[in-house]
Amino acid sequence: MTIPSTSAIPSTSAIPFAPSALIIPEIPTVFPIPTALPIPTIPFVPTIPAPSRKVRVVGSYSRHLSCRIRNHEQNRKIESFLSDRFPFRSRKEWVRRLAAGWISQGNRTLSIGDRIKCQPALTLFHPEHYEPSVPDEVSVLRTSNDFLLVYKPAPMPVHPGGRYNKNTLTSILHELGVSYLNPKRNKNTCIERISDNCSVKSGPAVLRLLHRLDSVTSGLVLFGLTHNFSRMVQLAFSDGDVEKFYLAVVSGSPVDNHVVIDAPIKRKNGYIFECSPEGKPSVTDFQVLKRLDTSALILCRPQTGRTHQIRLHLREWGYPIIDDAVYGPDSAPICDLPDAPATNRPNLQMDIPMQNRAISLLHYRMRFPGIGFEFLLPNDYIHSFFNDSDRSAFHGPLFSNVTKE
Repeated sequence: MTIPSTSAIPSTSAIPFAPSALIIPEIPTVFPIPTALPIPTIPFVPTIPAPSRKVRVVGSYSRHLSCRIRNHEQNRKIESFLSDRFPFRSRKEWVRRLAAGWISQGNRTLSIGDRIKCQPALTLFHPEHYEPSVPDEVSVLRTSNDFLLVYKPAPMPVHPGGRYNKNTLTSILHELGVSYLNPKRNKNTCIERISDNCSVKSGPAVLRLLHRLDSVTSGLVLFGLTHNFSRMVQLAFSDGDVEKFYLAVVSGSPVDNHVVIDAPIKRKNGYIFECSPEGKPSVTDFQVLKRLDTSALILCRPQTGRTHQIRLHLREWGYPIIDDAVYGPDSAPICDLPDAPATNRPNLQMDIPMQNRAISLLHYRMRFPGIGFEFLLPNDYIHSFFNDSDRSAFHGPLFSNVTKE
């Protein structure tokens, strides 16, 4: 396994997914960790109009999905289960699909009112599956013998699930010549790396996802290419020896410059989570970088890694992400409702907009002090993120004192 020398800074090479991808500036995205961690300076420049974004669209196709039933979900009526597990479709639509005979369990075609069992898994047939479009902006920022560093735009899921299959980060990487190893399904498979025309050495390798990023969050995603590197990073995560940095634009202007939110998090319903004493321990450090009259730019450093943690803790603080449709200032009523049946959820229609838009949350930096790695998003990507109209007042954060280390 190759570990970067602390006396040399490796160069950066970018591999855009498409011609529409951004151009990487000539600054390092992996470099030795400085002895002191300076607070980023934020010089501001005039707002630049946001360019139109290229969109990736996938045509309709037929698809069979497998859905496992958890122990506590058995004996539920199939239409209620589907409405809760897949809230992006309405109960009425699931009833229609059941009537069409598109839902089965083993050899049994399920009908309205049938109760499900734990085994076997459900099979959901989609004769014409339409995926939501996603930004055509995936880029490979850096490769080595050990890892692959990628920029994920938003909205875009990391891996297939729900409505998304081909329009996901791992599927797009597969089109680039990289296949994602799902360790639960295919533990011993060797996978080819990006082909030679993408400037990466050929040969067998295993691509492992080392952490996740919300669909609506933009920024860095790290993959491992070797077992040793992947194991080393996974141990760092499990030991808490990792520092992740995010930028968020929030609604309101906080009074305090620095706060630490300690609020446990648990799943509420479907993909909705909430702060609750019954949840798992969750801690996030927040620092105000810039204030305006009705919004602020926040540096977020999660100390734990719960789903939707930063978004929930910002809301808990009283300053939610400005354009977060689920936990933000204008979030849908479902966020504050008890676990009601889908028929009582007015916002859950055929294609709800709750998770269809990127939010003002950017994962721009990741440090592993124990193993001597640091990854930083190039400034061009940070500039592009702040071109959005909701963030334009904060355009131009250049972390020059960090990149010059």
